[in-house]
Amino acid sequence: MEMTLKLPNHYVELEQEEMMYLDGGRTSIIRESASQMRTRLSRILNAGIAGAASSGLIALTGIAGKIIAVFSGPWFVNAINRTSGAHSEVMNIISRHGASRRVEKRTTMNIVYWITGMTVRAI
Repeated sequence: MEMTLKLPNHYVELEQEEMMYLDGGRTSIIRESASQMRTRLSRILNAGIAGAASSGLIALTGIAGKIIAVFSGPWFVNAINRTSGAHSEVMNIISRHGASRRVEKRTTMNIVYWITGMTVRAI
């Protein structure tokens, strides 16, 4: 059995940024030295870890806490995972080019600020 995607006769091709706009997403771009970016990402990681731990503790407070934890816990875990990858990228840049090298961090999010991508590159 062959799986084929069939499109309507009249369709409009959209680029990723256009789709994000239609979904209510946004892109955030920050440019600074690799050293500054390393500090920024370390702080985000620490805040994400604290938030995930707080979600776990809130879940112990009863039904309302469990509801809050169900929604906030995965958000923090996603933020930690995306930030961890970006932190690794900036550490690779520092090892290859030095801490003063300028970098760009690009973060994409959907309408509820769920991080859908986070990359760091040397500029």
